Amino acid sequence: MPLVEVVPGLASDVELAARSSQLMALWNKTPVICKDTPGFIVNRVARPFYGESIRIFEEGIADMPTIDHAMKTVGGFKMGPFELMDLIGNDINFTVTKTVWEAFFYDPRYKPSFTQQRQVEARLARAKDRSRLLRLYGWRHTTHTIGQRTAARGHLLAGARDAHQ
Repeated sequence: MPLVEVVPGLASDVELAARSSQLMALWNKTPVICKDTPGFIVNRVARPFYGESIRIFEEGIADMPTIDHAMKTVGGFKMGPFELMDLIGNDINFTVTKTVWEAFFYDPRYKPSFTQQRQVEARLARAKDRSRLLRLYGWRHTTHTIGQRTAARGHLLAGARDAHQ
């Protein structure tokens, strides 16, 4: 990822952020300077993006592949929210969401999803266990795209959505 969030601490030398940004630019990264806050920029914006996508799924408004398709074709995103959660790993995504939610004193904008929590509890969609996921869903790493994996997971989670309603 080319973006690097440079976060000066309260006691940091004022010039340190500027020097760090220059170094990141030399490494062909895109530095942005932001304040020290839970989630910084990207994760703070991403939490509601994932959360609302999961709520749309849970409410039966659309399935995961449709949400991904809409966000890519109409929204202009490179990946849909479920494709991105698959890539990151729902275990990591859920933990970050829970951490940001707690750090913001349980602000409902960042509230984690029961659907994602159940997936993590069932040890589905773990970032560190891709081979288990491949076997579990019958995926073949070389022949299935992230979108196809998302569609397969969407079918498996349909029962979770129905039970949630």
